[in-house]
Amino acid sequence: MAWTWQRSTVLNTTLDGAVPKCQHPGLLLDRFTPREALDNKTKRDWLDHIAQMSFDDPMLKSRRDRWVEMVERSMFGALKPIVLQTASRLIVGLGAEHALKTAITLDRGSGAPIIPGSALKGVARTFALISVAQQLQFTDDQVETALNTLDHWLNAEKLNWDVLNPYGLNMLNDEQHALLTQWVETFRDVFGYVGAIGRAVFFNAIYDGGNKPFEVDVMTPHFGKYYIEGVAPSDDQNPVPVPYLVVKENQPFLFAIGSRTLADVALAKQGCVWLREGLFAYGVGAKTAQGYGVFRKTPQKG
Repeated sequence: MAWTWQRSTVLNTTLDGAVPKCQHPGLLLDRFTPREALDNKTKRDWLDHIAQMSFDDPMLKSRRDRWVEMVERSMFGALKPIVLQTASRLIVGLGAEHALKTAITLDRGSGAPIIPGSALKGVARTFALISVAQQLQFTDDQVETALNTLDHWLNAEKLNWDVLNPYGLNMLNDEQHALLTQWVETFRDVFGYVGAIGRAVFFNAIYDGGNKPFEVDVMTPHFGKYYIEGVAPSDDQNPVPVPYLVVKENQPFLFAIGSRTLADVALAKQGCVWLREGLFAYGVGAKTAQGYGVFRKTPQKG
């Protein structure tokens, strides 16, 4: 298909020659979006075109080497990056503002997929929060309020332990209370709280696979008018397929958590445990409720 752009004839002619040579998905998605891609009927053709592109291998290697050098300095030789692979499709940044109304978070330099450190910190914190909550004793009816209360409590500048009494704190024996105290202190040291910065540094996760990590997926909202115009859902609204770019299953990523000082290495190790288990259990990015964004260990070769 010959793509055209919503620009002057002169620039359109220039892009016709330059864009086919461009191997940067980020540029193609964010700067060179053609007129045809704005129509759902031909949007998939454009996304398929991007998904079939091959990255520049030397660029990916150079980017990986720079990233490893940067994070290892923050690990003080005590830790190494971990490699995990997608156990399902992955899409981070789907809801970001974009001309195509569906976006994906990519590295600005290479165009390869990345996972922001802020998102990974959220995954690790969620898993750690639930782990801390499991040290308490509360009923099933209290789960939601207990987690919300505990979340705000852990982030407070000063801890008022009486807040947790409705959730079984006063039912813990001395050993259980000591264990809970240890978990709480570690949690606050790793992630920080009001008045104190977290001692663990969550780096962006980078893609560490081959040169074709993408594929096109489709979601089919049945009540498009409800989401766009606020019209109440009804059976007479036709579903409209919406294609979007995702990272394929079985794609490896490099993850790393550094420490601010040599004394904080143990906290970074605990953060790595929480992050890994959170990625296994909950996933990261959009559509995790549908099973997206989950990771697993990379199979051992041989």
